[in-house]
Amino acid sequence: MEDIFRQVQDDPDVQVSAEDIEQWMLEIDDSQYNYLEGKTPAIIEQEKQNVLQDYEPEIRDKWLVSLSMYRVVNDLRELRMGHHCRWIVHKNNTLHKGGYLTKVDFREKGTYLLCELLKRFKMQVKMDETVVFQKMTAEEWVVIMANDTIGG
Repeated sequence: MEDIFRQVQDDPDVQVSAEDIEQWMLEIDDSQYNYLEGKTPAIIEQEKQNVLQDYEPEIRDKWLVSLSMYRVVNDLRELRMGHHCRWIVHKNNTLHKGGYLTKVDFREKGTYLLCELLKRFKMQVKMDETVVFQKMTAEEWVVIMANDTIGG
């Protein structure tokens, strides 16, 4: 566990204190992060590479940098309300800057994600026509780093 604490503290994307980590470890409920079971930083990265494999290398590499600290969401149960999402619409192959997930709406024509963008602008995204990425929290990052340590 000490190795995980050091890695998280040294990671510039996470920026948390030892006290924060200790508090999270006390609060973590296995069911709260079940969608991360068995996930490691390498697996998260490989999943992103897999969904982006059909794009030109220059675009793919640029997007992978932009999607640092994001994970691919393949299942509705993996979505976390209030967390930042980004997506690629299959029709136009553009990585959207995204917004904060506020609602999942089930309709006759499919499942829609309602995201709040800057200045309270809301946008609907049809999940079936996109690749969705969701930003990982520091807590989620600790979980996947712990998975990496336990598995390795």
